[in-house]
Amino acid sequence: MNLTGNLVLGAGVTNFRGGWDKVWAAFTTGWTGFAAFLTVVGVIAVLIALIMIIVAARRGGQGLKQAFGAKSAGLLIIGLVLAAPAVIFPMLLGIADWAVAIGVNLFELATGSKRG
Repeated sequence: MNLTGNLVLGAGVTNFRGGWDKVWAAFTTGWTGFAAFLTVVGVIAVLIALIMIIVAARRGGQGLKQAFGAKSAGLLIIGLVLAAPAVIFPMLLGIADWAVAIGVNLFELATGSKRG
């Protein structure tokens, strides 16, 4: 049985990310600049929060759990909420598309069936 290259052949099984892209495009049709601004602010906030956590852990000699304070946690949450629609949701949905495609292909390999 040849398994090379068969695990990602079903990449078109689902299109979760494509569906989300259509929804997000419908919301941002009139406000493209505003959506890009929110995404950039969110990504910058996440990066600043991560840098604050790393610096606090390095400076204080404490673990990441103790370095994860209220300021950095709040900034991280705000950044994730702002970046979620344009960055995080598409990334997670793309991973889900990939995982479902692999699952379907493994099932097809195990049962000997083909979609069609």
